[in-house]
Amino acid sequence: MATLRSMAKAIYSHKNIGHFSLGFKHYTHFTSPIRRYPDMMAHRILASHLDNSPISKPELDSYRAAAIRSSEREVEAVEAERDSTKFKQVEYMSAHVGDIFDGVISGVSDSGMFVAEKVTRAEGMIRLSTIGDDYYDLDRKHYTLVGRSTKKKYRLGDVVKIKLLAVNIESRQLDWTLAQ
Repeated sequence: MATLRSMAKAIYSHKNIGHFSLGFKHYTHFTSPIRRYPDMMAHRILASHLDNSPISKPELDSYRAAAIRSSEREVEAVEAERDSTKFKQVEYMSAHVGDIFDGVISGVSDSGMFVAEKVTRAEGMIRLSTIGDDYYDLDRKHYTLVGRSTKKKYRLGDVVKIKLLAVNIESRQLDWTLAQ
């Protein structure tokens, strides 16, 4: 998840900027079957210019505006999808306060670690203040929390037993602690 979150998001554009990963100078992408408006636009442009006719300035301006709108709507759609998924996960977990689960560490920060429950992927935080066996420092380079005395490490991807402490549906937050 950390890798996916760090990747640049696709942007629709009227300009041919190629494809960085594939190394292509000339590139367009559309899915099949057509699912998004930009895919439909690519098909329409190709169909209307198969005869090598030039794209007029007004036509190009309309593509530019449509690409910007499509990029903005795509971001909004992704945010809405994530928000609704998070809401339903937190709503579901509200009936399981006090229960113990298997979780996977999905992120670390100065204040704690983010853990996703293995089955539902419901993510919440274990605050460092709830881990009483040591004081933990963040090793940013290795995405690891390291105990000062015990040298115990919590790393991205580690499986841990977690207990659900609290649920806040309004803020869509889950508070976990390590299960003993």
